[in-house]
Amino acid sequence: MIFFSGAKTKWVWGKYPFGCPKTSPSRGTAPGQLKTMNEANILDMEALGTIEPDAGTVIERDAWIALIGTHPSLAPVQPRQGNNPFTKEPHMYKAAPDHALVLLDDTKVGAIHWAIDAPHRLIVSSMPKARTHVIAVAHDVASSLGGRFLPGT
Repeated sequence: MIFFSGAKTKWVWGKYPFGCPKTSPSRGTAPGQLKTMNEANILDMEALGTIEPDAGTVIERDAWIALIGTHPSLAPVQPRQGNNPFTKEPHMYKAAPDHALVLLDDTKVGAIHWAIDAPHRLIVSSMPKARTHVIAVAHDVASSLGGRFLPGT
């Protein structure tokens, strides 16, 4: 199978749809940018659970998006400039506004995003080494939104 690999326009043969960490070029960090862990690849994250609304409440998507901008351990996913693999023209790739990175000392260690398969639910994932921190952030996010974190769901 052929897959498009993100940072530079190139095609990678393999089983990883978003590029293998070994084939992805490492990039430095400019001032004001987040540091990138060597293994910070979505394929290296493990699902930890979900944030669900408490009985009788609803988690609103707009409230979640607003919380991303104010929570000290969350950051929105920044747009990336790349090339369209079909037209070879420059293209700005933008993440959905309901997708957040979980940070630990300005390093991406996890992600929380709005579930597309069920309304009013968030999916939590983490790098294995940062599991404890991401779970603590998930509990804080859940209480801020009127919900609860359910591990392993």
